[in-house]
Amino acid sequence: METPLSPPPRVLIVDRDVRAGHLLEASLRGAGCDALFIDNVRAALARAADDTVDVVILDEQIAVAGSALQTLQKCPSGTVAIITSSFGSVEGAVAAMRDGAQHYASKPFSDEEMALAVRKATESRRLRNENARLRSELGAKTSFGSLVVRDPKMKQICALAETVAQTRATILLLGESGCGKSLLARAIHQHSPRAAKPFIEVNCGALPENLLESELFGHAKGAFTGAVRERAGRFEAANGGSIFLDEIGTATPSLQIRLLRVLQDRVVERVGEHKSRPVDVRVILATHHDLVAAVANGTFREDLYYRIHVVSIDVPPLRERPIDIPELARHFLKSASESLGRPVSELSKNAMETLLAHPWPGNVRELQNAMERAVAVGRGEIVEINDLPPEIHQRSKTSTDDAGIAGFVDRAAHAIDDVPLGSLEGMLAICEKRFLQRALVAAGENRTKAARLLGLHRATLYQRMHRLGMDPQSPHESKLS
Repeated sequence: METPLSPPPRVLIVDRDVRAGHLLEASLRGAGCDALFIDNVRAALARAADDTVDVVILDEQIAVAGSALQTLQKCPSGTVAIITSSFGSVEGAVAAMRDGAQHYASKPFSDEEMALAVRKATESRRLRNENARLRSELGAKTSFGSLVVRDPKMKQICALAETVAQTRATILLLGESGCGKSLLARAIHQHSPRAAKPFIEVNCGALPENLLESELFGHAKGAFTGAVRERAGRFEAANGGSIFLDEIGTATPSLQIRLLRVLQDRVVERVGEHKSRPVDVRVILATHHDLVAAVANGTFREDLYYRIHVVSIDVPPLRERPIDIPELARHFLKSASESLGRPVSELSKNAMETLLAHPWPGNVRELQNAMERAVAVGRGEIVEINDLPPEIHQRSKTSTDDAGIAGFVDRAAHAIDDVPLGSLEGMLAICEKRFLQRALVAAGENRTKAARLLGLHRATLYQRMHRLGMDPQSPHESKLS
């Protein structure tokens, strides 16, 4: 071993030859290992159970009941074994490897050979433990603020959000309405150095233009009818903290100019006055609109777009991450139970299956509302299917009709019996395209209505049509062939 491992591998040597065992112990110690020799296999196993041992070097002839396999099975989980033998043979090596040994060495062996075998065995143990850790992390849930996720893509999003939360960079959250953008924005604030300062949330699509500008930037006395006194705006109220501007895609040209000034110069001007007031605010924005298209058609300023597009995070809709539904449902159920003072703790199997089958056009917000409703109307500690909103459990009941999905899948299964293997992706694309075409025909080529029939957001329908070579702008491409 050319360089000692850090930390040094812990090696337990079990051999009937006391002299050979002590020599190997000294050799491995000289090579940088934490080696210990014991000439009794039962005492060695007891020692291995008490300590964290990386590698066991076991003499084949000293094994319990004459079987290396039985002895290996008694070693702690994760221990790597090297079998040594004075009567080495191909058959013995095969049997030892089959029993779970990492290496088989025939005596006599050189110090270098055994040091190399220990190094390889230690590296094998490290890789195995690392793989187990990664598998465990992949299956585990991640909590980021109020977001509870298992979906791998959402875990990456949370990791990115946690990283940029430590900076003052402007963040743009994209995604359908209700997919959790406001929860993510609040979580970013909570994980930032500004967590102790205010978090102000403003829905830019909920107020008229004149009221929204006054709400955001404040106003001077007499600036407009009813402005009987001067008033600070939300940007000033968020000073030192964060402000979340939801539905920024609805911002008027006047508001866009004011917002650009804030982002560039870090100052605000109240409506009706010309005095600049400095503000130190972290700006997080969100929209479900296609801002690139808005820039192209002139409804959104290009300079503002690039100013807010510093860090962009695309939040997927709930239907694209169904693995998150159970954890989110339980999280919202617990919150609703506490806020409403009702002892509801779990969902029945049928209720959970119904949630998993629902397309969730309202995304995370719809799921949260469904759990609040279930707690409010439920009579027991377990949410039953009838406690869910009617549009959810009634859809579940009708989805198994002959004209529904089950009948469609059954007919499709019989139709593709003769399709040659090896063309799965192509067949799935054909089925998806036909299904979209069917919905477009049923909707009279009205894409908004077709998206509603499919339980999709219109933007998602456009993306799928584009991927399948169906021009979203051309009604002729969508005709059935």
